Amino acid sequence: MLLDLQTINFGKNYISRHSPYSRQLSSNIKIKTIASKDALRRIDQL
Repeated sequence: MLLDLQTINFGKNYISRHSPYSRQLSSNIKIKTIASKDALRRIDQL
């Protein structure tokens, strides 16, 4: 599932305000963001 930038930014902001696990979760979001960009690049190449 691809996330749009608005969703990702909302997630980052929410996590930084509400979660004691913010570092771990934000790194997971970064990984998902990178994976989404990679997937979009592959779709563009098809």
